[in-house]
Amino acid sequence: LEYERGTRAELVAVHRALLAFCAARGDATAVLTLPAHDDARSASLHRGRLSDALGPTGALVVPAIGTTAAAWSHGALYHPWVVSTRDGALEPVPCDGHLAGLTAHRAVAVGAWGAPANQVLEDVVALVPAIDRRGADRMLLAGVNALERAPRGFVPLVARTLDERPLWMDLPVVRLGILVRRVVMARGPTYVFEPHGRALRARVRDDFDRLFNRLWRLGALAGAGPGESWQVRTDARVNTARDVDAGRFIVELRYAPARPLEFLTVRLIERPNAGLTVEVI
Repeated sequence: LEYERGTRAELVAVHRALLAFCAARGDATAVLTLPAHDDARSASLHRGRLSDALGPTGALVVPAIGTTAAAWSHGALYHPWVVSTRDGALEPVPCDGHLAGLTAHRAVAVGAWGAPANQVLEDVVALVPAIDRRGADRMLLAGVNALERAPRGFVPLVARTLDERPLWMDLPVVRLGILVRRVVMARGPTYVFEPHGRALRARVRDDFDRLFNRLWRLGALAGAGPGESWQVRTDARVNTARDVDAGRFIVELRYAPARPLEFLTVRLIERPNAGLTVEVI
């Protein structure tokens, strides 16, 4: 996208289309970025325009997405741009490439649930525009993932989706859900032609118990183990006599994602005549 040449309405339309596309697929998430000249206020306003029923003038191609639609969980918005030494040009570029690469790296190193938050962006030496902590806080409250300079380098402070529902606000939780969905879609067809009986129910339950046990051991799930970390239901609680008569076989999967770690800010402040105080922000 030619950020500098396009209009805000066109960018809103592109972002809406990407979110709708990823939601329709069900197994993808969009990494969205903003124009380099956007400050914290502009970045925050852009998030509002995405859900505005009318949108900015000219945004008529792609309709607004309802704020409760699942599409919001299939995208994350990052800002500002980065200056990288990789090509030697030292020119600002959108941060989406770096974030996509970082997310892929975390998926390989940890798993799909590995949060890209607080991970150093390689070869990045500056941010454009420079945004202070107040601006970063404003962006975070609006649903924009802010990048910030840390002692180790430049990092995304959090990894949140555009979804306002607490459960689906964390990108790693959404990516874990996508992984589970992919496994379900891959294994589901193998059960289609088997008779619905105790043997099938037990086999399916064992299959998914093994899946979630592996995810739990890898750290993807919270809790102490079966029952607390996950539940697989194939019995009469979900497969009623009416379901069996209608030829339906229902598997209910419940799991507790491990919440991604994000920094808590604790300030130790020593003031004249006041001693040392601690503030948790």
